[in-house]
Amino acid sequence: MPLYRPISFKENTALGLWNIEEDYDDLFDKVQYHGFDVSIISPYKSELKRIQWLAARILLHELQPNIKKIYYHQSGAPYLENGTFISMSHSHKMVAVQLDKLDETGVDIQYFSQKIMNIKEKFASKFELNFLNKHQALDQLRIIWSAKEAIYKKMKIEGLIFNKEIEIAPFDYGQKGWLEASVNHKSIHTKLNLKYEILGDYTLVYTSIP
Repeated sequence: MPLYRPISFKENTALGLWNIEEDYDDLFDKVQYHGFDVSIISPYKSELKRIQWLAARILLHELQPNIKKIYYHQSGAPYLENGTFISMSHSHKMVAVQLDKLDETGVDIQYFSQKIMNIKEKFASKFELNFLNKHQALDQLRIIWSAKEAIYKKMKIEGLIFNKEIEIAPFDYGQKGWLEASVNHKSIHTKLNLKYEILGDYTLVYTSIP
C-alpha cells in the first residue's frame, strides 16, 4: 500500500499522503480504472510530472471516491465541482492532497535540499532571518518555505510577496509543531495557524488542521 500513512479524517477536513512506489504504467491503469480522463496528461514532458499527476488522482480517489475530475482556475489553482476545497502538492516521490468542506486550504510538501540557503532572502523576511537559531537555521528555513507555499495556495492572492507580505512568527524547531503566520497584502490583513511535520527527507505543512 503506497499510502504513506492512514488518511487523516476529522470533521470537515481530510489529508492524505502518497509515497510513489508504482511505475508509470501501473499508475496509469489505476487512474483510468477509477474513471479519470487520462488523455489530458499528454502535455507533461517529464515522466516524473506525469507520475505525480497520476498519483494525485489515486490519492484523491482514496479521499473521495465519487470525484472523477479536478478542474483548474486560470491561475492554475485546482478546484472540485462539488464545492469541496482542495489543495495539492508533490515533490520527488511524495504527493499530498488536502480537502476541506468549509474553507480554502493549503498544503505543501517539499523534498529537502540544502540549496534553500542560497535563496533564503527571496522568501524569508529580515525578521525571520534574524530569529533563526544558528544551529537549526537550515531546518527552520525549510519549514518557513513550505509554510509560505501552503499559505499562498490557501490565500490565492496573485502577486503575494513571500519575503514581505507573509511572515512566520518565531518558533523552535522540532519534528512536528505549530506555526503562527500573518498575511498583509494591500487591504488584506489576516492571521493563520499551520501545522508542520518533518517526514524523513520531506517537510509537510498544511493550513487546515485535520
